[in-house]
Amino acid sequence: MILKYVLPWGAFTIVSAESAEMIAASLRGITGPAHELMGPDDISGKSYVFVGTVGDRRFRLSTPQEDFNLVGFARTRNICRPVLNGRIHPAAEGCVITVGVRMQVFSYILLTGLMLTLLTGAIFAYAEQKAAIPVICAVIVVSFCNGFFWFMVHKARMLLIAAVT
Repeated sequence: MILKYVLPWGAFTIVSAESAEMIAASLRGITGPAHELMGPDDISGKSYVFVGTVGDRRFRLSTPQEDFNLVGFARTRNICRPVLNGRIHPAAEGCVITVGVRMQVFSYILLTGLMLTLLTGAIFAYAEQKAAIPVICAVIVVSFCNGFFWFMVHKARMLLIAAVT
């Protein structure tokens, strides 16, 4: 059960009374083109809830890229944005939407590096018992990234539920 919140992927299901065609049209209306350099607004000034692609029965969405202002002068990109891969299945009364959630590719690379740092620090801490600081730092950073990812998943899930119900 705890692994559900530790691993940076998951899935959820939404049941809607709307038809599959209505859901796809609704998602297309709030989804902008998936261009990594684009912010929440496109050239026309329209603000999108999601960026990505929406087909008749499938979609691949992410929240728009946002800049964060750290400490007043350093700006960074949000690498913890989830990717929502979904399928829209027609049902007798409405449709069922299954959504798989995962991290961006760069986030996996970052977390792999942090986990290797954590493992290396743990080995040195066990061998010399002087390397506790790198282990503590890696645990804090990995925990922060994972917690922020699940916060962003919750935000994206609520936006998606509001769009399809």
